[in-house]
Amino acid sequence: MASEVTDNAWLRALRTDRIWQLMAVNLLVFLGLHIASWCGVSGAALASAVALPADFASAVTHPWTVVVYMFVQYDFFHFIFNMMWLWTFGMLMMRLMVSGRTILNAYFAGGLAAAAVWLALGAMGLARDVLLGSSAAVLSVIAAGGVILGRTRVELMLFGSVQVRWLALAIIGLCILTDGTVQGAATVAVHATGVAAGALTGVPALRPSRRRASHVSDADDQRTLDALLDKVHKGGYGALSAAERNKLFTISSRLSKK
Repeated sequence: MASEVTDNAWLRALRTDRIWQLMAVNLLVFLGLHIASWCGVSGAALASAVALPADFASAVTHPWTVVVYMFVQYDFFHFIFNMMWLWTFGMLMMRLMVSGRTILNAYFAGGLAAAAVWLALGAMGLARDVLLGSSAAVLSVIAAGGVILGRTRVELMLFGSVQVRWLALAIIGLCILTDGTVQGAATVAVHATGVAAGALTGVPALRPSRRRASHVSDADDQRTLDALLDKVHKGGYGALSAAERNKLFTISSRLSKK
């Protein structure tokens, strides 16, 4: 009976957790591109169908690429590293009860803002070829988490207790440094735009918890937290509604800062 409850909780989580959904779309696109390639579709035809061109006139004739490009990775290591960062930081956010809607908003905000900058750079002759990959969107999710979770501490195996904001900054810095040495200034600008969009997305999610903090006693917080944790213990995180997840994150974050 206990295993059945756990299995049901996992199924509910897979249906509702945005990180798993985003990763699933990235994986399906990755597999679809390689299947098409194995079936004889040329690389040029694939790029024309899914990558965002720097040339604005070409982008107008392929408007879907403004969204599709942020789910496209053809190189295996490009896919693995993007999904590794999305899973690592995204699951941290979900476990600390950042809402799935906020994560989804951050992903698309970073991807769309990066697309706009890419087209602007193309119009100025500073970007060429095509843009593809979820890096800007993933960095946006990481930045949003760093803003929302801020001083909340997590335990890392080799580094001990670390504030989430410093973990986010370290991941972003590593990615931007790699961009600068491997892919060039245009890519750095695009990914930095994703970071900025994510940080801005995180600000509205941060403010309500700060406003409520002064009106709720520690005793009330602890009682609510105990009730929510008891529900998690019995049915897993999937047993919580979106509102309960937000409440659990807010209370846990507030108590950890006192």
